[in-house]
Amino acid sequence: MDWLKQRLFETNSFRELGDVQRDGGRILVKSVPGSLPVLIAAYLSERQSKPVLFVAETLEDAEEAADDLTVLLGETQVCLLPPRPHFNRPLTAVEQSERAEVLLTLARGERPVVVTAAAALLDSLPAPSAITKNLYTITKGETLPRESLLKYLVDSGYKREMFVEAVGQFAVRGAVVDIYPFGSAQPVRIEYFGEDIESLRAFDWSSQKSTGEIADVTLMAAELSREDQTNLLAHLPQDSVILWNEGRGAWTTLRRAFDERQDWFGSRKIRELAERVVNGVLDEDEDEADASDDSLEGESADDNELRDEPLPAARVVISPDDIRKAARDFAQVYLGSAPYETDHTLDMAATPQERFAANLPLVADKLKEYHAQGIRPVLLCDTDTAGERLAQILHERGCPEDAFEVREGGLHHGFTMPSAHIAVLVDHDIFGRMRRRRRFMKFKNVVPLHDIDALKPGDYVVHVDYGIGRYMGLTKIEVGGVQREVLKIEYRDDVTLFVKLENLAQVQKYSGRDGFHPPLSKIGGRDWRDLKKKTKKSLLSIAEDLIKLYAQRRAVGGIPYSPDTPWQREMEASFPYEDTPDQMRAAEDVKHDMERPAPMDRLICGDVGYGKTEIAIRAAFKAVTDGKQVAVLVPTTILAQQHYRTFRERLSRWPMQIEVVSRFQSTRELRVTLKRLTEGRVDILIGTHRLLSKDVQFNDLGLLIIDEEHRFGVVQKERIKSLRANIDVLSMSATPIPRTLHMALMGARDLSQINTPPPNRLPIETDVVQFSEKVIKDAILYELERGGQVFFVHNRIESIDAVKRMLERVLPKVRFVVAHGKTDEDKLARVMVDFIEGNFDVLISTMIIESGLDLPNVNTMIVNRADRFGVAQLHQLRGRIGRSSRKAYAYLLVPPKFEMSRVARQRLAALTNFSSLGAGFQVAMRDLEIRGAGNLLGREQSGYINAVGFEMYQRLIEEAVREVKLEAVGANGDEPPPELKLKIEADAFFPEPYMPEGGMRLNYYRELSRAKNLAAVDEMERDVADRFGRLPEAGKNLFDMVRVRVLGEQLGAEKISVDRPECIIEFPRDGVDRERALDIAARSAGFTVEFSASGPFSIRLPLGMLTDWQAKLGHVLKYLQAVSPAKKPELAAI
Repeated sequence: MDWLKQRLFETNSFRELGDVQRDGGRILVKSVPGSLPVLIAAYLSERQSKPVLFVAETLEDAEEAADDLTVLLGETQVCLLPPRPHFNRPLTAVEQSERAEVLLTLARGERPVVVTAAAALLDSLPAPSAITKNLYTITKGETLPRESLLKYLVDSGYKREMFVEAVGQFAVRGAVVDIYPFGSAQPVRIEYFGEDIESLRAFDWSSQKSTGEIADVTLMAAELSREDQTNLLAHLPQDSVILWNEGRGAWTTLRRAFDERQDWFGSRKIRELAERVVNGVLDEDEDEADASDDSLEGESADDNELRDEPLPAARVVISPDDIRKAARDFAQVYLGSAPYETDHTLDMAATPQERFAANLPLVADKLKEYHAQGIRPVLLCDTDTAGERLAQILHERGCPEDAFEVREGGLHHGFTMPSAHIAVLVDHDIFGRMRRRRRFMKFKNVVPLHDIDALKPGDYVVHVDYGIGRYMGLTKIEVGGVQREVLKIEYRDDVTLFVKLENLAQVQKYSGRDGFHPPLSKIGGRDWRDLKKKTKKSLLSIAEDLIKLYAQRRAVGGIPYSPDTPWQREMEASFPYEDTPDQMRAAEDVKHDMERPAPMDRLICGDVGYGKTEIAIRAAFKAVTDGKQVAVLVPTTILAQQHYRTFRERLSRWPMQIEVVSRFQSTRELRVTLKRLTEGRVDILIGTHRLLSKDVQFNDLGLLIIDEEHRFGVVQKERIKSLRANIDVLSMSATPIPRTLHMALMGARDLSQINTPPPNRLPIETDVVQFSEKVIKDAILYELERGGQVFFVHNRIESIDAVKRMLERVLPKVRFVVAHGKTDEDKLARVMVDFIEGNFDVLISTMIIESGLDLPNVNTMIVNRADRFGVAQLHQLRGRIGRSSRKAYAYLLVPPKFEMSRVARQRLAALTNFSSLGAGFQVAMRDLEIRGAGNLLGREQSGYINAVGFEMYQRLIEEAVREVKLEAVGANGDEPPPELKLKIEADAFFPEPYMPEGGMRLNYYRELSRAKNLAAVDEMERDVADRFGRLPEAGKNLFDMVRVRVLGEQLGAEKISVDRPECIIEFPRDGVDRERALDIAARSAGFTVEFSASGPFSIRLPLGMLTDWQAKLGHVLKYLQAVSPAKKPELAAI
């Protein structure tokens, strides 16, 4: 963005601002629309070398400004200070780190641009001297007792974890200590040698791999002492400039926030007590006496509850007057408006970007107008691809190439500045869509993706040969004088099975539907073998049907649609959100299918709000522009109304007739619609199963879109089958399909997955709080004040009306409505539609909140008695909110801790920890994937999934599909290779002192058991040494053993015995002529080959150094591959 800064910073307007600013005082700068305020901040920082405090009205505005400033100045020059959360909620680790970054950066004497919301100025912060005193700098090469470091981390609010994946965490593994410091954008890895710090490295939190050496790191505590509290302005350098964006509005917000915080503490009496606590004048006895003071009688129970909570004392000290007084010590620039008189006034004479509402002909005319006025329009697009697409559309609209320029760059809003002869137009404003904010992930707080498969003692596991058992942990056994670590699995009748590390690939974690506990298998019985055979038989039938149908549809002639037209490109470009990569890929898959002569039959899977409907709209648009009609079939009236409204709004600028068939229509309206449909005067018809009635006759149906097909009945599905004979069919499902199942079904069903959330989607802030009318009231009012709506979930029908009465008493002016499973179907549909249309503010409901609904205006959810819900239920519920770019809040109301079970407390802890997007509550997501598999393959499959476990089920599907495909082409396929037997006389494991956590050892053992080439083994060895330090001898032996196994499998060996100083590799007599090849290859490598008359071929190798025999084995392997083309081992890693 240097080109933009160069153009603007050299103008008279900016120079005049620089001159006036040097004189100090207060300056009002008028006419600063769009992203011009952040450009002024960048100018003061970059050209005037000033530290800048940018004060926005709200946190959302501050985040937007920080995002733009990051684009202009770089991430290291911008810090964001969020205000303390409302409702006195504790700061999250990410919020702590953002605040720590600001204080740490300023304490170091750096001169950043600090962006904050007005309310954050009311927060008390430690004094600069307290911060300097509590900084802890670690340098490579210094002597630092490890225990001293660990004590500092614990005392400073860091949490010890198995892995460091979020700010405020640390992990200890032998000589290695990982830390994610508060205020740091990356974690660090400290490796000790004795008491000395031998190595100091940054590492990537997602891969856990080191990224490079660093010289030092500075640590800061999470929350410093409350002594010597002050405000943010006390930390600023003396020559700082305070930029008040929309100055009058910022100060209004500041005062309102102060009043709200005062109200939160309740009555004047409570505030007085808080102030006395601050001043240290409240005696312990006085505290008890005041607790029963008559002046508190009549206050709500919630006010009394507050008295038992620790009051954030210093927060009541800082007032707007204090801020105003402190700000006088700095130069101040008010942008747009000022709350007080100023010393100077400047006018940038800029105007905001017009709202084109995706009207591209109007955009083209405006660009020509700018060009004629001598103003150079610049179109800013996030990517080169988006820029090329927009330029192509404008050229097709008659706009000459020299009338504008397209640049890659991301600002939130455009503006026109005639004095600079420039008009900045942002593609998001042109199309009226929200722009993604990139900056939120500067500090990470994620859930480890490996948790879903992590095994812990007590978990159910599935052994390929022996069935379902219970994993009891890792244990060591001695075999032939050699120590080995093995898995201990318990089966029925207390039979124990020990599984060697080299056989771990045969063991998988059991996954079934949430809450299902499978029976243990009996070793030596036939039950498991019979169950696998029965499941496989069922899957073979399904695979045959799928592949047969797939082949039939490929053979039938379909409708080859035309390539994309200018209208298609224009319509897609007007999408009000950014396409995700998955969404773009799915849309291209659909259009490619439609342009082929064979009929399309594609299933799109993705959560609600991930963009499936947009893909359907694009497909429908493509069909209609080629003269075909489209039917959109949905399972409920509510979804029909929602799709109808979405299609109408999205395609309002094009001459397309869109109608809906639902129970909300009168008989006459329905008759007219169906008549127009038959005459071809309806292009897109949306409806429930009513569309499948015989009186619904299309004139020229070309595309059928089905939403949640599994929710239709048997009769309706048969009617759908008759409809889809030779037309294109696009199905959509909100339940995910696991990737492994997707891959297994390739060639049997066309599937597209949308797994990435929209880029402007924010994590849902989840708080577990004790039931409080005050919390409920404030949460609802906060959402309503920003124009949103609220879900209140109470899952007991018998008391839901009492809850409504309670809410109406607390909030008499708020519009409440109730919905539950016993509500009449017509009434329920009407209630939901009324709520969607904004006729009610709060929907009080049970778990029936429609799973397919997309309600971007509902961004607060309150769940009563959340301790009674399962993890998957809470995940699904919470997924109903947060579907826009607005921050969403979920409040889980619970009774006091002593009234909840331990399991309930663990579930709620998981919820608050797993709030990040993409984390997906792995357990809940697995439950949804199992449901998705059942929806795709048939409900009756759910029993088989629970019986054998989801992982085994997927393996059987893969086998079934492969067998049916081979049978279809008359091939038998290769016999599976014999299992390689390993005998290694050496201790081969990770010792506990080196890798103490059993789950971590097991994870590495499993990864090593899956390794298929030497490159993967080498990479894992480097990873282990990076994360845990130098490998002990037993660890080196383990990697040697895996290398032997990998090479043996590539050679087609049957058995390998390693007993230093030699290695014997045996090969089966399987018809492959190896004798001559082995003899030549081994002799050339200096080995002796022994052949037996009756037994297997064997090759004896003197081991020597590891690198020596490994290289010789590679030589043998390459020669074998060259002379025996029937056997092609993998050579990539040799």
